[in-house]
This record gives sequence, C-alpha cells and structure tokens, in this order.
Amino acid sequence: MSIYRDKATGQWRFDFDRRIDGQRLRRRQLLPAGWTRAQADAYDRKESAALYALATGIAKPRHLIGEAVRAYTRERLPELKAGANLVLDEKYPLASKDFTGIMLKVKGLNPDAVFVLSLMPAPLYATRHANEVGLKPKLFMVNFGPMYREEFIVGLGDISEKVYETGFWHPYLPFAGAKEFARDYEAKYKRPPTTDAAYAYIACQILEQGIKKAGSIDKEKVAATLHKDKFETILGPYEYDERGVNKIQRGFICQVQKKERVIVWPSDLANAKPEFMR
Repeated sequence: MSIYRDKATGQWRFDFDRRIDGQRLRRRQLLPAGWTRAQADAYDRKESAALYALATGIAKPRHLIGEAVRAYTRERLPELKAGANLVLDEKYPLASKDFTGIMLKVKGLNPDAVFVLSLMPAPLYATRHANEVGLKPKLFMVNFGPMYREEFIVGLGDISEKVYETGFWHPYLPFAGAKEFARDYEAKYKRPPTTDAAYAYIACQILEQGIKKAGSIDKEKVAATLHKDKFETILGPYEYDERGVNKIQRGFICQVQKKERVIVWPSDLANAKPEFMR
C-alpha cells in the first residue's frame, strides 16, 4: 500500500515509490483533510494503477500545453505578413531521449526556423541532438528550457547559445517586485526561480490582494472581487475575464546570449536584441 497517516497534519498521504522496468517512479501527495481510510485506499488503487500504466506504456501521458501551442502555431503561421511555409510537423514519442532521427530529417529540409514544443527534459535532448547532426537554422526555439538555468544553460554549455524560448516570466521584466523576488528566491534556494516558482508567487500575490480588497476571507466575496478588480504582480497587471483568463498579460520571447537568458521581444520589454544562428 502507498497510503499512510501524515504525523504533522493527521491527513492521509499518498506515497508511490516503485522501480518499474529499471526506472524509479515516485509520486507524493497529501490527501484532503477529512478523507476516510476507505477514500484514501480507493485513491491509492486508482492512482497506482494509472502510474503503472504510464510507466509500462499501456497508457500515454497527455501534455496539453504542447498540443495547445502546436495547434495555435499551425493556425497562425499562414497569417504572418511575410508568409511562412510549414515544411514539417512531427510528433515524437513521449519520454523520448533520442531526437537524432527527427533532427536529421529536419536538417534535410533546411528550414529557417525550428520549434520544439515540449516540456523538460525533452528540449535538452532535442537541442543537443540538433547540434550533433549539424542542424543550424536561423532560429531554434524551445517551449521550455533556458528558464531551467542549471539544467539547460549550464548543462548544455555553448550548445545553448542563441536558443530562443517562450518567455512566461523573467526577473528583468519592468514590474514592481520582480527583481526582488528573484533575488530573495535565489538567496534561499541557491538557484534562480523557474516559471513555476514565479507563477506560484503570482497566485499568492493575487489572492492576498483579493482578500484585502474583499475585506473578507469568504470564498464567494473573494471570488467576486477576483473577477471584477485589477491586481499588480511580478508579471504585471492582472484583470480576469469571465473565463478566469488574464485580459492584459504580455507575451514575450527570451534567448540565451553569453550564457544568460535575456528578453529579446517585444522591444518595450527587451533588454537585448535578438540574434540569429546563421
């Protein structure tokens, strides 16, 4: 069984730790307060079965952010003023560590730009194997990568130079508290904050402001405030529409230059100019 009682909280905790087909798979989660042993056991059976299915290849994980970006890119490319021709749109096996074959195929097409729409660590392997086969487009971009400085920029060294990345968050953004958050986070955890850390902080900023503006911790009052007010964060102002999506969030693009992740677009947010590989 993967269920035990957490001594600090008194809640049930799910702790899955198995070695399957030579790979260690671990998942931990504190279950909701008030759950009975029967509820915890039912969760254990369902979640353990799902994890075994993923580990053995019976089920396939779904990374929806990559699929969403891929669909949007395919839709918008024909609308570019300069025109764009999509020469290859290919999926790779999830959890793949070998991108050599795909990168050789891409190299043969001699594209101006290559986009790797994936979660870490796949961009690490894709970037390394693109370099190994001699693929040098004008623009090589990953959805995630350089924001994980130690793993991507330090780990790949010179190979990471001039790789582009979706912005998400950056300490050089001209918003109050951004630099201070990055400084304090790195002082405590001995590494720069990732986007995940920044977005967790942003969520807390918005919740704190929502409670103060509502003058209450009542969830209905706070929810109503979140849907009608504006909030200031380390990613700029937030104002939610009826779907709960920020109406005024700015998009931006980063690039690795001289071992640093810098902002290169748009010009009013940039702290460096974009550079091409060739």
